[in-house]
Amino acid sequence: MDPNYKTDAIRREIRENYISDSSVTIVLIGQNTWQRKHVDWEIGYSLITSRLNTRSGLIGILLPSYFPHYDPYFYPNCAQRPTENNSCIYYTPCNIPPRLYGNVQSGYAKIYSYPTSYCELRKWIHEAFQRRGSGLHHNSRNYFVNNRNGSHW
Repeated sequence: MDPNYKTDAIRREIRENYISDSSVTIVLIGQNTWQRKHVDWEIGYSLITSRLNTRSGLIGILLPSYFPHYDPYFYPNCAQRPTENNSCIYYTPCNIPPRLYGNVQSGYAKIYSYPTSYCELRKWIHEAFQRRGSGLHHNSRNYFVNNRNGSHW
């Protein structure tokens, strides 16, 4: 995309040409993904139902390069969160995309460690697709105006 596009034109381009026909949005989470305004916009627009767009399911996948920012406020004993099968997904809420985290909190989205097989990934996508109509989506945050910096939001 041309970096000289005005913000509204970029947002319209994302919404109409990249998000409109998606059924599930997968957010690949690296170390600085949470800081990117375009990631925030893509997540937000994938949660909107419009004449061009139905709401997408939503999942986050932690890339191998992701390293959690330890914050004792969120995890006083460690930087991990137990999952259903007692394994751990290592992330801190304050350094993943905030709009994604809000949807994890509401039950609409889930965050996973990098998949070990295509079957695992296919299962996650199917589950996210099924949650699309749940009404649990959360999209009330203001959109990022600029990229952010720092170690957490």
